[in-house]
Amino acid sequence: MIAALTHLALQLKTHRRLYSDDCFLIFACICLTGGTVLGYIKVGILYSSQELNYNPSHAIYILADHEDIAAHINENKRLYYSYIALLWAAIFAVKFAYLAFFRRLVDRIRPLVIYWRVIVGVTVIFFPVSIVGIYVSCMKWGPAAGQQN
Repeated sequence: MIAALTHLALQLKTHRRLYSDDCFLIFACICLTGGTVLGYIKVGILYSSQELNYNPSHAIYILADHEDIAAHINENKRLYYSYIALLWAAIFAVKFAYLAFFRRLVDRIRPLVIYWRVIVGVTVIFFPVSIVGIYVSCMKWGPAAGQQN
């Protein structure tokens, strides 16, 4: 985060403007900060719900803290999915920042432009796949995850 802010400050000082790669970097910093805050605030709840999913015999300890365990588990799944989605968005924003930076470097070399376009296409395809994959990868948790419907 410090490196990104330093880069942005130097960019503004030397060029007096921000390029598209800097905008992607700002978006990555926002996503990373949001994911980190969400992770730190809800880390205890995330671990307790995962423990309940993998070891249901400890339900009595978690039930002592929360009356409505089903709502507790559903809330934690949403928080966990949001946490992972924010981190994936930060990773892909950094990828797009590098791609935007390299575009300025390879814009005059035709084979590299073709290669760059292919890489951008693959990255654009896999960004939504990685976000949607969080929500559809495993709909069941714990012991029920190995069973088929």
